[in-house]
Amino acid sequence: MKTGLATVTPPDSAARFTALLIASIFLTTAAFLMVNYGVNLVISLFGRDAVKEHVATAFKNGDLGLLESRALDSDMGVHQTNDCLIFDMAAREATELPLYLFAASATSQFEANGAERCEQLRNWALEDPTTPSKEGIYYRYIHGYRIVAVALLSVFSVVDARLVMKLCSYSIFIALCLINGLALYRRIKASDRSRQSLGDVVAASNEMAYIGIGLSLLLVFGLPYFGQSISHAPALVTLGVFLILWSRRDLRGELDLYRMTRMVIVFSLFTASFEFLTGYIPVACVLLCLLVGISDRKTRFGAPLPLFGRLVAVEFAFVATLLVAFLLHLLFTTLFVGDLKVLVGFFAQLAFRMSQSRISKASLATDDPGIPGLSLGEVIERLLHQIPHIGVPDEFTGFATLLIAFGIVLIGFGEIWLSNSDRDAKWRTLVIAAALIPLAMWILAFKNHTYVHARFMVRILVSVYLTATVMSFWFYVVRRAAVSQSREAQVTGRVLTS
Repeated sequence: MKTGLATVTPPDSAARFTALLIASIFLTTAAFLMVNYGVNLVISLFGRDAVKEHVATAFKNGDLGLLESRALDSDMGVHQTNDCLIFDMAAREATELPLYLFAASATSQFEANGAERCEQLRNWALEDPTTPSKEGIYYRYIHGYRIVAVALLSVFSVVDARLVMKLCSYSIFIALCLINGLALYRRIKASDRSRQSLGDVVAASNEMAYIGIGLSLLLVFGLPYFGQSISHAPALVTLGVFLILWSRRDLRGELDLYRMTRMVIVFSLFTASFEFLTGYIPVACVLLCLLVGISDRKTRFGAPLPLFGRLVAVEFAFVATLLVAFLLHLLFTTLFVGDLKVLVGFFAQLAFRMSQSRISKASLATDDPGIPGLSLGEVIERLLHQIPHIGVPDEFTGFATLLIAFGIVLIGFGEIWLSNSDRDAKWRTLVIAAALIPLAMWILAFKNHTYVHARFMVRILVSVYLTATVMSFWFYVVRRAAVSQSREAQVTGRVLTS
């Protein structure tokens, strides 16, 4: 068994690893963007009659409407505003191929309010001469979801496409639970029950932790509403695939630092491609903390530096890849379009999303300077008000369950740190508890965005439930280890006395 002290990386090796990591991020990101642009260019060469026809039919049948969002019991999807925007991108044919290569999408006037976006799409799709539609260029994101939308709506109606997306969203997390459940069952069958109890077998590996993560995402991540949305489903599937691949490599003992960072870079690129600033970034950062905390248990960390170095490397790989992907995309687009408005507009909007304003767009009338900015309490209250969107019945239940989850994290952390557990267990417990830090950082940094878009940003609260789930598993693992050590000590004592 490896020890944490034995895995301390010498300075020269650390510098070499860092250089390789940074080079991998830039090279992999550049290659990924080239492929993404190439696919966008290819699909721009083909007609969109089928896509446009399916969108028009959806408006005629009432499957797309003009409301900015729909009721929770509606089949139309809770995040219809961005769905209209993406369907608009998918339906329009290229008029300037080079522009499509980088800027990616012509669309309805995207600075309009949500209802206007859907109205503009309807007017254009139905070709109503009495209500002419507008057109603009959307530079802000990498638009990977546009590729998915074109593929789906070229074959399926809007209703059927939503059904496909919902099935995929559910299936990927069900698969995560089933794959790990089957692995656990096989391990129990192969174990020597005369020497190991069932509890010891369960605690010996991480299958139950991955099943708990899968169940948490199935139950309190809003899949009934967001799983059918084109602005969410691709990122959901990406997250599920990453968790399955990570869990399989972990259970096979194949997760060293190099493999971890390589997987995270690819995961980050697909997240960037499907990111619509809809909450997947903070949830991913939280999950990475939890995964680092429980993974590669054959390595024993007797000192904190190796484990926290691993955590920093993994989080850096994810965040740096996101930043490089967006910056390279903006740079390519700015150079090719030849207009600094691409960069200026992006960073102006980003700064506004990080402000303490209560309004939705910087282009609207500004807040009254006499009114204090958004407080943290207001943001959390707004999120709790929207908590039914993730499957929690009401605000009171949401508040109570969140408090219980926080309590589980604090109690688990305190119990392990105050116990006689070994240092490896304590350092891993600290990393698991630290998973809530990315959530807090996001809420504090993006107050405006989280407050204004609480209807879907409420999904970041799943981070609390995920952390409580993993902490519960880890507490069980540590307690079982303590029981096993006590039992072995008693047996050894009896042998010595006899």
